[in-house]
Amino acid sequence: MKPRILFVHTVCPSQFSDLCEYLNSAGLAQAYYMTTPGNLERNQSRYQNLLPLKPDGNMMAPYAYYYSGKVERAGRIGIGLYREIKALLKKRKFDLVVAHGSLGSPHFIFDEFDLPVITYIEFPSYADHGWDPKYPPTDAQRLVDKNMQMLSYYEAIKSARTLVPTEYARRMFPDYLQPTIVAQFEGIDTDKVAQREPCDVALPTDKKLLGFAARDLSSAKGLDSFIATAKHLTAQRQDIHFVIIGDPASTTYGYEQIFLDRKYGKNSGVHFIDHLLRQHKLDTQYITRTGKLPYNQFSDLLHRIDAFMYPVKYGSGNWGLLELLVRGRPVIAAQRCYVPEMIEDGVNGVLVAQDTPAAWADAVCRVLDDAPLRQALGHNAMDAARRYHLPRAAQHYMALFNEVIAQHTAR
Repeated sequence: MKPRILFVHTVCPSQFSDLCEYLNSAGLAQAYYMTTPGNLERNQSRYQNLLPLKPDGNMMAPYAYYYSGKVERAGRIGIGLYREIKALLKKRKFDLVVAHGSLGSPHFIFDEFDLPVITYIEFPSYADHGWDPKYPPTDAQRLVDKNMQMLSYYEAIKSARTLVPTEYARRMFPDYLQPTIVAQFEGIDTDKVAQREPCDVALPTDKKLLGFAARDLSSAKGLDSFIATAKHLTAQRQDIHFVIIGDPASTTYGYEQIFLDRKYGKNSGVHFIDHLLRQHKLDTQYITRTGKLPYNQFSDLLHRIDAFMYPVKYGSGNWGLLELLVRGRPVIAAQRCYVPEMIEDGVNGVLVAQDTPAAWADAVCRVLDDAPLRQALGHNAMDAARRYHLPRAAQHYMALFNEVIAQHTAR
């Protein structure tokens, strides 16, 4: 009999949605995806076996007490999950629950039902993740973070296994929790990756194109390193154009907004990228900013750019890098965080150890000026990224899921 697996995430699509769909279509499991009623309605034509998750009240409502606010949100989600599972188990049986740690919040269902739980935690807290000291949190934000760390550690203690995206993320947890934590990056749907829609962003045809692509244009993703490198390069040569893809207003994995509010005033409308361009006095004639793009247009644009910088400073395993590698794009990336798990220097990308404009510029010029090197890096990147393709990733997930189910049944 196929294992019956319940994925839980208040967001849809998420890292679970394509996996859930693939397990059903490939006949590997009978999988269900529980999400909020609004997400269910918006996605019922895209995914099968969607189930409603109704948080206890508005999970985005103002917090009763600032210092426990994020845990309060998790509590609203967790109570909703507890009630839904209690009702569901009267109608059908499940063998396993796989829940996002903060947006699936399984902490109330541990030991309540005869069900093993696997929790996904991207990183346990911002204190473990890290932030740029130039843009530090307030004392209040730093203290609030302890509550999320507390919740993450508790979930790791109580879960049959804890999923994290990379070994680097696994090492963010205390040593005594690591034995039950498994590093497995999400699987990527290559059919979606292959879909391209012409992007009407105008780019110069007489210059080499260096790109920066990330969901959020932040310090954590290394945008300041990119801008500083662009300034350095424009002083040396005029044949490079810089393309920045991403949403300047997107929530970041850091505290840049506090810095911006203090420097420019609240509601100034100044984004982090605006600040960096002012700081480095970079002439915008050398830059194209696309903002957030529809996914198929984003995919098309990536193929028009010669090479990408990925100078990530803090992170546990970002999709942005994989989006480049899986398409065979040449990448010059930072030799830190999780990046060496994905890139072998000189094989499927170039790693830069020293975070200085000169070091980045040297690596960028070496790649941009060598077309055969770019071709080789891109080919190897696409080949190495096959291990993240959904069919292969799903096999690793199912091996873990079946192991946990068998151990629970044996007990």
